[in-house]
Amino acid sequence: MKKVVIFIMVSLFSFNTASADSFNLITLQGMKIGESFIKYVDEATIKGTNNPKYKNNKYSTSTFDFSSSNDPQYFDFLNISYKTSDKDYKILEIGGQDLINNMDECETKRDDLLNSMVVKSHDGTETSLLKNAKKTGPETNNHPADTSGKSKITDILYIFDTGTVHASCVDWSEETGYPDHLYFAITEKKFMAWKQKNSKY
Repeated sequence: MKKVVIFIMVSLFSFNTASADSFNLITLQGMKIGESFIKYVDEATIKGTNNPKYKNNKYSTSTFDFSSSNDPQYFDFLNISYKTSDKDYKILEIGGQDLINNMDECETKRDDLLNSMVVKSHDGTETSLLKNAKKTGPETNNHPADTSGKSKITDILYIFDTGTVHASCVDWSEETGYPDHLYFAITEKKFMAWKQKNSKY
């Protein structure tokens, strides 16, 4: 399957945003931004799953295919990004794609993931980690990779001081042959800015 990277071109420096602490508490697939990827897989696996998708090799992304797994906790595809020269493989982005049947299913899964990003107090009260972030969307636009204008992408973005939470429902036209999917990612701010300039389309 051809993998398409989805971007929102946003200004990450012009908002009054939420505290870095809230962003640093967010997990996806049990992982956090800033953790060492070595905690989860060995170095040989990281290098063996490298999926070149950038104009230069300053950063790398490892891609894992779980599409044949029966475990519902997994995305169909999971992408982990890190600085190529970093021997600790500090995680800079955790992104997942989940293949879906229709946009209603996508919106339900998207909202379930967003609603799960909470922190519990000592009395059991839950507070959303996204509460004080700057939110944009949902906003639907033509997909930039389909010049026919028939494919649509609906984006929600939460912007923090040091990173973003990004959720997209991608509705491909039948002519493209690509499967509709939910794209979901938490991304360190500096890496996101670099990726927008250096990814191959």
